[in-house]
Amino acid sequence: MVELPFVKDGFLKKQSAEKSREPQEALKNSGAEAKSEKLRAQVLGRIVQRYQDYIEERETKTISELKALIQPYNQAVTKAKQQIAESFHPYIYSENFDAASDAAIALVARLETVQLPLNFWLSFEDMEEIGAGDEVGKAVFLCSLLRSLDSADAKVCICRSKKPYVIFSSASASYLCDIQKGTKSALIGSLGDGKIGDEQIVYMFSDSAYEDFTEAE
Repeated sequence: MVELPFVKDGFLKKQSAEKSREPQEALKNSGAEAKSEKLRAQVLGRIVQRYQDYIEERETKTISELKALIQPYNQAVTKAKQQIAESFHPYIYSENFDAASDAAIALVARLETVQLPLNFWLSFEDMEEIGAGDEVGKAVFLCSLLRSLDSADAKVCICRSKKPYVIFSSASASYLCDIQKGTKSALIGSLGDGKIGDEQIVYMFSDSAYEDFTEAE
């Protein structure tokens, strides 16, 4: 009987040992990569801290620049609008806006919420590519999308706590959208007192309007 080399006991033991090392090597490499990413994040964090004042100075927006953040015709916003409108044949504001606004809120809510260590404006394209954005950035994205869906009065509200909301109305009701929760609820009363619940509004804006609530204090 011919003894084949690949069935010899020594060969099998060698193969078994090599296979047992594979997951260990993979685990070791994974741990090294995780450590490298953690160190990289720490270094980038130090860079951000060092230049935080400089970055935030350049990211500070004037009233006109804040209004310009709402971009109904931005490429990423238009793409999102088309994605929503495809479920209506065709999309008609007077008939479909309530359902479309729910779809817009759900679409933006799918973006992960990240807390940035400084004031920094991500573009809609950045948020789409990364799959995340901070609360204010997501509010600006949602407001732009609602305006793209023909909402005439969608606005971003920024409260003293820096919490953002989006308000808008349809033929049936006025709504308040909580960006963090990704929900909308009926807006009770007006914002004439400058408050949303216990939250004091600081300013409210869209691409066509800006209101400063600190002037009434």
